[in-house]
Amino acid sequence: MPTVTKLNLPPTLSRTVKKIINTRHYDKNNKLISGIPTLETLDDVYSTALPGRTISFDSFLNALHTKANANLNDANIYLASVPEPTISASTDSAFNNCNGKWTEYGFAAYAWNCLAKLNRDARASANSAAYSVYVYVKLPNRNSADNDWTQLLLSNITSVLSAYPARQSSRITDTTNSNYGRLFELISSNPDSVILKFDNTDALAIWQAKNITGIDLYTDITKLDVNTTTKLDSLFDAFKGQVLPSKNLQCFLSIKRSTRPDRRYQWVHEGDHIKTILQWIQVYSSTATPPLDSLRYEDLNGKFFAVSLSKISDADKDALNTGLVGSIVSPMLEPVWAVDKLMECRTFTDVATRIKEMIDF
Repeated sequence: MPTVTKLNLPPTLSRTVKKIINTRHYDKNNKLISGIPTLETLDDVYSTALPGRTISFDSFLNALHTKANANLNDANIYLASVPEPTISASTDSAFNNCNGKWTEYGFAAYAWNCLAKLNRDARASANSAAYSVYVYVKLPNRNSADNDWTQLLLSNITSVLSAYPARQSSRITDTTNSNYGRLFELISSNPDSVILKFDNTDALAIWQAKNITGIDLYTDITKLDVNTTTKLDSLFDAFKGQVLPSKNLQCFLSIKRSTRPDRRYQWVHEGDHIKTILQWIQVYSSTATPPLDSLRYEDLNGKFFAVSLSKISDADKDALNTGLVGSIVSPMLEPVWAVDKLMECRTFTDVATRIKEMIDF
């Protein structure tokens, strides 16, 4: 396989172009490729202002695609001048990997600003009394137990929950059973984000204890530079161990660009998994000593929303009327749905409308 020459790059090249050049490599087919610097490209386009309210998410992504291709072209102009082999054009797959992250950040900024306005209005109306504030927390990819959304829950909940799989596995004691020794796991993908609700004094205490700076519950996000996206990502770690479901958990959001048949059922699976875990916590909490204040079964509705950035169909809506498995196997209980509502969100103007719907559901 060919090797890549290490280059001393001139300061006139942008940091994004430098990253493209410095991360180029040959794939298994001896094709010279490089990844798209996701955060840097977002910074290149939106470091001074958010995308306009009325533009569509498709237009938002097109602007980023254009800049990514321009950066690659600049990298290849320099490589050809050295001369060094040029990098192949970015594939649709490479852009697909970036599209999800770009839309999550764009949506997060507008969602944050909607909640910041609610927080400001609540503070103005409180007249020095206590009031509630909302926090939008982006969730990381679930690539380890440390990044599972359940890590947001109080430690006395996560400690029992983490021990549950081993306890279930140990219940199969017959060595002739084909499942003897098999691991019993509670692994699923994280949704994109969660909205948390705290008393204003509790939120302030977390901000101070975790030394959160550069992002404020009452202040709008005005740009999507690398510093802002890093701050948004950091809130997951800051809120680990802080969430009591009955008090602090408003709802989860799962955002997808398309609703083709195979993807719409991912929403059903995500919602069912999350609500099943919350249902388990409700059962455990009622039997713990002392009992732990937690969500009641009937409170599970309103906790998981699907957001489509493209047009939704009646077939999409019908699929997302699927009931929670726990509600199906316990017919004496009231109905609970895996997904509470499928919402269409085509432009950034729509984001605030949808966030308010979730809060008021």
